[in-house]
Amino acid sequence: MADNLKIIYTDSVRGAATSTATSTATGFAASNTKLDTKIKTWRSTSLSAQTLTYTWASSQSIGGVALVFTNLIANSTVRIKLYTLAGDVSPAYDSTTKTISFAYPAPSGFSTINSTSFAYGGGNHWSWFFTETACEKMEIIINSSGNPDGFMEVSRVVAGKVWTPTYNVNYTLPVRWIDSTTSVRLDSGDHVAERAPMFRAIYLNMAIMRQADKEKLATIRRMNGSAVPIFISAMPQAATAEDESFLQLYGRMSDELSIELFSNDMYQSQIDVIEI
Repeated sequence: MADNLKIIYTDSVRGAATSTATSTATGFAASNTKLDTKIKTWRSTSLSAQTLTYTWASSQSIGGVALVFTNLIANSTVRIKLYTLAGDVSPAYDSTTKTISFAYPAPSGFSTINSTSFAYGGGNHWSWFFTETACEKMEIIINSSGNPDGFMEVSRVVAGKVWTPTYNVNYTLPVRWIDSTTSVRLDSGDHVAERAPMFRAIYLNMAIMRQADKEKLATIRRMNGSAVPIFISAMPQAATAEDESFLQLYGRMSDELSIELFSNDMYQSQIDVIEI
């Protein structure tokens, strides 16, 4: 059975003191994983196991980690380790090795799901959630044996505090693909299209919220506004890996958010999130 909606609403990686990787292709630094720009990625130089390491000068609270816009194919693996102190040898939390069970095929016109395809529907997301842990260092060990690119690539790593509402989101969960492609009918009668980027949007219907959840949502909105992205997994641990992948998105909340009181201590809202 799927878990309730989970939202990573703070991001320790964006402010990481240092970010390093086992190997780094020229122009694809590990620090790119702190940027909200899809085309700027970290890229390995081989398919041997790679470790992305993030170290902070002060303790961070992390309850969820997401890899956003990656070229990680099905059967790739990820392992997360959190260390209480940066110099510790034994982790305070170890996810053990987790397998990525699903990845959509490359968009038409692309041979793989690497960063050249991200703007056109390519790329794969992965996330993992756990009890919030204080740490000064995080290691993410990635393996993607057999990846047709010959390298591993990650655009964004998100890690931080997680909100899970008491009452789950309504399962009316519209996901929209918004395509910027333009088309025209020529005098010859041909219908031609000029391909342009596409992106997704998700609409989360919070039909029932109690006081504590209303307060948390209001806090997230006041903290992040429509400027700072959040990571959403609307159906973590879903019955199928495709369902879980389908309902993951990293993006910004829309310009307007209303929270309505409809009964004593009962609230409702709709969270609209548009992919970066």
